[in-house]
Amino acid sequence: MKEWSLQNARPLYSLQESARFFALADIPPDPDDAQIAADNLLSAVPTPGSESKPFTPRNIHIVLLESFWDPSELKKAHYKRNPLAPDFRKLWKSAGYSHALAPVFGCYTANSEFEVLCGFPVTKDNVKFERQLLNVVPCLPHILADKGYRTVVSHPNVPVFWNRTNAYRNLGFQTYMVDSGFRTG
Repeated sequence: MKEWSLQNARPLYSLQESARFFALADIPPDPDDAQIAADNLLSAVPTPGSESKPFTPRNIHIVLLESFWDPSELKKAHYKRNPLAPDFRKLWKSAGYSHALAPVFGCYTANSEFEVLCGFPVTKDNVKFERQLLNVVPCLPHILADKGYRTVVSHPNVPVFWNRTNAYRNLGFQTYMVDSGFRTG
């Protein structure tokens, strides 16, 4: 029986890593299918002046809190007072107590950001911002900027974490407020 050694394992390792690389490789969409999808979406956009009443731009704020949850759901906790600030509760009530389930837990906030801003799911177990967002993409910040909005994003972590500096620019944000903007003193 031949003795197993590291030298015997190298070709197998290379084969496995090559297979893993190709298994994770993205297959680009068919250009004709992408064009048809874009045409269908654009045909639903009203032309300027076709609205029945004049459009008045309003501020739009999206606050993404990956780990936020309503502690009052813990019925056996028997809180003496509401665990959420009354103003927040009032604002939430005005939105019909809307809920969204984050597709990630613990440290993949950037994927939630991508999904909310681009309306497209992240289907692989990695962070979309890191190595997959290399070009300008037609997400909500770009669309709003094209309509004359000023697009601003902020995040309290260092700017290079999850490649946010480049990713935010490619999503269409004009201004990125970085971690130092959250410090006091």
